[in-house]
Amino acid sequence: MGSYQGLRWFPSELEKQQCCVIVREPTRAYPDVLKDHCRSAGHVAMLHDVRYEHLKIFHYLLRHHGQRVAAQIGDELYTTIIAFERLGGRTITMDEGRKFVKRFIKLINQRSNQDGDKQKSSEV
Repeated sequence: MGSYQGLRWFPSELEKQQCCVIVREPTRAYPDVLKDHCRSAGHVAMLHDVRYEHLKIFHYLLRHHGQRVAAQIGDELYTTIIAFERLGGRTITMDEGRKFVKRFIKLINQRSNQDGDKQKSSEV
Protein backbone atom coordinates (compact mmCIF):
# COMPACT_ATOMS: atom_id res chain seq x y z
CA MET A 1 0.00 0.00 0.00
CA GLY A 2 1.63 3.10 -1.19
CA SER A 3 1.77 5.45 -4.10
CA TYR A 4 4.10 7.20 -6.46
CA GLN A 5 4.78 10.86 -5.94
CA GLY A 6 6.32 11.85 -9.21
CA LEU A 7 8.69 8.98 -10.01
CA ARG A 8 9.33 8.04 -6.38
CA TRP A 9 7.33 5.46 -4.38
CA PHE A 10 6.32 6.14 -0.77
CA PRO A 11 4.43 3.85 1.64
CA SER A 12 1.00 4.87 2.90
CA GLU A 13 0.50 5.76 6.56
CA LEU A 14 -0.90 2.25 7.18
CA GLU A 15 2.15 0.64 5.53
CA LYS A 16 4.81 2.63 7.41
CA GLN A 17 6.54 0.74 10.20
CA GLN A 18 9.45 1.47 12.53
CA CYS A 19 11.80 -0.38 10.21
CA CYS A 20 11.07 2.09 7.39
CA VAL A 21 12.78 4.90 9.31
CA ILE A 22 16.27 3.50 8.67
CA VAL A 23 15.70 3.23 4.90
CA ARG A 24 16.88 6.24 2.98
CA GLU A 25 14.46 8.50 1.16
CA PRO A 26 13.78 7.68 -2.50
CA THR A 27 15.92 9.62 -4.94
CA ARG A 28 16.04 9.95 -8.70
CA ALA A 29 18.71 7.24 -8.78
CA TYR A 30 16.80 4.97 -6.34
CA PRO A 31 13.09 5.75 -6.77
CA ASP A 32 11.82 2.37 -5.47
CA VAL A 33 14.08 1.93 -2.43
CA LEU A 34 11.14 2.12 -0.01
CA LYS A 35 8.98 -0.13 -2.19
CA ASP A 36 11.72 -2.77 -2.19
CA HIS A 37 12.05 -2.48 1.58
CA CYS A 38 8.28 -2.78 2.10
CA ARG A 39 8.36 -6.11 0.25
CA SER A 40 11.01 -7.55 2.56
CA ALA A 41 10.21 -10.34 5.02
CA GLY A 42 11.24 -8.20 7.98
CA HIS A 43 8.86 -5.40 7.02
CA VAL A 44 5.97 -7.77 6.24
CA ALA A 45 6.44 -9.54 9.60
CA MET A 46 6.36 -6.21 11.42
CA LEU A 47 3.36 -4.99 9.42
CA HIS A 48 1.30 -8.08 10.26
CA ASP A 49 2.60 -8.39 13.82
CA VAL A 50 4.17 -11.84 13.46
CA ARG A 51 7.66 -12.96 14.32
CA TYR A 52 10.16 -12.89 11.49
CA GLU A 53 11.16 -16.49 12.25
CA HIS A 54 7.55 -17.67 11.97
CA LEU A 55 7.16 -15.92 8.63
CA LYS A 56 10.30 -17.63 7.30
CA ILE A 57 9.09 -21.06 8.50
CA PHE A 58 5.76 -20.62 6.71
CA HIS A 59 7.57 -19.36 3.62
CA TYR A 60 9.62 -22.57 3.70
CA LEU A 61 6.42 -24.60 4.09
CA LEU A 62 4.76 -22.90 1.13
CA ARG A 63 7.83 -23.03 -1.07
CA HIS A 64 8.64 -26.69 -0.49
CA HIS A 65 5.20 -28.22 0.06
CA GLY A 66 2.68 -25.96 -1.65
CA GLN A 67 -0.38 -24.00 -0.73
CA ARG A 68 -2.70 -26.99 -0.24
CA VAL A 69 -0.44 -28.55 2.38
CA ALA A 70 0.15 -25.19 4.07
CA ALA A 71 -3.60 -24.64 4.32
CA GLN A 72 -4.04 -28.15 5.75
CA ILE A 73 -1.48 -27.87 8.54
CA GLY A 74 -0.91 -24.13 8.94
CA ASP A 75 -3.02 -23.49 12.03
CA GLU A 76 -1.93 -26.65 13.81
CA LEU A 77 1.73 -25.96 12.99
CA TYR A 78 1.51 -22.38 14.25
CA THR A 79 -0.15 -23.50 17.49
CA THR A 80 2.61 -26.07 18.00
CA ILE A 81 5.35 -23.51 17.39
CA ILE A 82 3.81 -21.06 19.86
CA ALA A 83 3.46 -23.82 22.49
CA PHE A 84 7.07 -24.90 21.90
CA GLU A 85 8.28 -21.33 22.40
CA ARG A 86 6.24 -20.82 25.55
CA LEU A 87 7.49 -24.05 27.08
CA GLY A 88 11.10 -23.46 26.03
CA GLY A 89 11.09 -19.77 26.81
CA ARG A 90 12.79 -18.87 23.53
CA THR A 91 12.10 -18.22 19.86
CA ILE A 92 12.20 -21.22 17.55
CA THR A 93 15.14 -21.50 15.14
CA MET A 94 14.76 -22.04 11.42
CA ASP A 95 16.21 -25.57 11.70
CA GLU A 96 13.68 -26.46 14.39
CA GLY A 97 10.94 -24.98 12.22
CA ARG A 98 11.97 -27.17 9.29
CA LYS A 99 11.87 -30.21 11.56
CA PHE A 100 8.35 -29.30 12.67
CA VAL A 101 7.28 -28.93 9.04
CA LYS A 102 8.74 -32.35 8.16
CA ARG A 103 6.96 -33.95 11.14
CA PHE A 104 3.65 -32.41 10.13
CA ILE A 105 4.10 -33.61 6.53
CA LYS A 106 4.65 -37.14 7.85
CA LEU A 107 1.49 -36.83 9.94
CA ILE A 108 -0.52 -35.75 6.90
CA ASN A 109 0.78 -38.69 4.90
CA GLN A 110 -0.02 -41.10 7.73
CA ARG A 111 -3.54 -39.68 8.10
CA SER A 112 -4.22 -39.93 4.38
CA ASN A 113 -2.91 -43.52 4.32
CA GLN A 114 -5.15 -44.44 7.25
CA ASP A 115 -8.15 -42.82 5.54
CA GLY A 116 -7.37 -44.77 2.37
CA ASP A 117 -7.13 -48.03 4.34
CA LYS A 118 -10.49 -47.31 6.02
CA GLN A 119 -12.17 -46.69 2.66
CA LYS A 120 -10.71 -49.92 1.22
CA SER A 121 -11.88 -51.99 4.20
CA SER A 122 -15.39 -50.52 4.05
CA GLU A 123 -15.65 -51.37 0.33
CA VAL A 124 -14.85 -55.03 0.97
